[in-house]
Amino acid sequence: MAYFYNYKDEVMERTIQNKIDQFITKIKRDKVLCNYVASFGLTGTAARGQATLNGSDFDFYCITNHLNLIHEKKMKQLFYSIFSIADLDISLLIFSPSIFKRPDLMFFELVNSGITYYGKNNQKIPIKKVPLWEGIRLLTFKGNPFLSSFSKKGYSKEFHYYYSKLLLGIGEALLLLDQTYVADNFKRYDLVMGNRFSQKIP
Repeated sequence: MAYFYNYKDEVMERTIQNKIDQFITKIKRDKVLCNYVASFGLTGTAARGQATLNGSDFDFYCITNHLNLIHEKKMKQLFYSIFSIADLDISLLIFSPSIFKRPDLMFFELVNSGITYYGKNNQKIPIKKVPLWEGIRLLTFKGNPFLSSFSKKGYSKEFHYYYSKLLLGIGEALLLLDQTYVADNFKRYDLVMGNRFSQKIP
C-alpha cells in the first residue's frame, strides 16, 4: 500500500492500514452494520497513489445495502472514532443503493480508481460518463474553500493553494461538459490544458 507520491511515510501508511483493519473488524462483529454495509474502501487521489500529506484528503467510501439513517449515524460514529488522525483530512462518503442508477462524480472516481477493502468489488461497474450537473457541484466544492480563504485582514496563507484548486476545478468542469473527465490527476491536468473549451479562455 502506497498512498503518497513525493513523500514516503511508512509509519503513517501503517497507521492508516491499522485503522482500516480495526474498522472492518468491528463491522464484521456488529450484526446490524454487517448487514448494512455492502462495501467499504478508499477512493480519490489516495486510492490511486496521487496524494500527498500536504493538502490531500482521504476519502473513504461505504456503499450500503439499504437506506437507514439510524444505521448510517452509527457507522459514522464508529468510523470517526477510529479514524481520528491529527493533521490528516479523513472523511467517509456514504452511498445508498440508488447511486448505481444516479452516479455522481465521486462514484465515478470510485468505480474507475477506487480500492475495495471489504464487501463487493465495485470496480467492474460500467460507468463511463458523469452527469453534466456534477460540474456545478464540482465548482461549488472547489469555490467554497477559496472564498473562505478571504478575511477582513486580507487573505489567508492557504489562498494561493485554494486559488489554484479553483482554477483546476474550472478546467475539470469543462472536461465534464466535454465528457472527457478521467479519474486520474495527471491525465486530467493534461486534458484540462488541451481542452477545446479551456483553450478559448484568454
